[in-house]
Amino acid sequence: QYDPNYWESAQVLLNSSSFNLRDDIGYWRQYGFGMLGIYKSDLGQIGNWNVEISGWGKEDVEIYDKLVQCPTLNVFRTID
Repeated sequence: QYDPNYWESAQVLLNSSSFNLRDDIGYWRQYGFGMLGIYKSDLGQIGNWNVEISGWGKEDVEIYDKLVQCPTLNVFRTID
């Protein structure tokens, strides 16, 4: 439940970041299904999509593995 005394304190504001993902400020999942939002430059950084895969599936797992292994990117997922 929203508590303005917590969220509007100076300490929280000083420590806040748009990518500060902690259990006490939201419900986050690292893996799931659905759409992917990514900058083109970040996609290029991990090697783009594997277009050699034929048939259905595996491309999402492969791109996820590449993203997780990249030291400069963070993977996160919000609730649906």
